[in-house]
Amino acid sequence: MDRGPALLAFYGDTSVVQLAAKVRVGEVTTVRFSSFSGGCIRQAESVITVSGLTADIRSQRSELPSRPVCTTELRLDENVAELQFAEPGRAGVRISGLARPGDRLMVLQRDLLVTP
Repeated sequence: MDRGPALLAFYGDTSVVQLAAKVRVGEVTTVRFSSFSGGCIRQAESVITVSGLTADIRSQRSELPSRPVCTTELRLDENVAELQFAEPGRAGVRISGLARPGDRLMVLQRDLLVTP
């Protein structure tokens, strides 16, 4: 299976992101966001990195090897990522993937307050 960035926007529909407004230092917080798949495209695990007060979530998709027929259904997948910050302040959460048409880079940015 080939892997690549997930689709965060599909012809005018955009991913919905759910994230708490604040979290305590060391506490785990959950980010939920949607991505689009269907046919020969399947949801894959996201790659998550946290550095200081910045969290990067690279949403992934996998594509099945070429087949004679792929169905044309559109699916909305729920992605879940757990984050934890080690210092207080305003944290930035970036979710990156692609926007279709054009398969251009798309970054969704959200902020949350990390309290002591």
